Amino acid sequence: MNRKGDISITILVLGVVALCFLTIFSFITFGINFSESFAGVGLIETMEAFDEEKSFFERTDFLRIGGENFEQENLNVSVRDGKLIGEVYDEGLFFGEDRRLVRVEYSG
Repeated sequence: MNRKGDISITILVLGVVALCFLTIFSFITFGINFSESFAGVGLIETMEAFDEEKSFFERTDFLRIGGENFEQENLNVSVRDGKLIGEVYDEGLFFGEDRRLVRVEYSG
């Protein structure tokens, strides 16, 4: 058959496959950075809501069922030394190690 044609088709196929891998890699990298960049905004919103709830229960006669901590999947808000401390974690790569993405102290 035509050897010159086979070589150019092979190079074209390898180039398309390499372009697909680079595209997928860039989407994965962008997705990780994008989710980390908005972690602090959600944490601040949660901490403000937690602080409002806490001050509401302090100034009324209602009983608080929750506690001084709020935990969700990768978010932890707690009261320590009179300060509201919020942290967002991301699952690590090895054996469930968590890495802290954002930590906010709020003394509202």
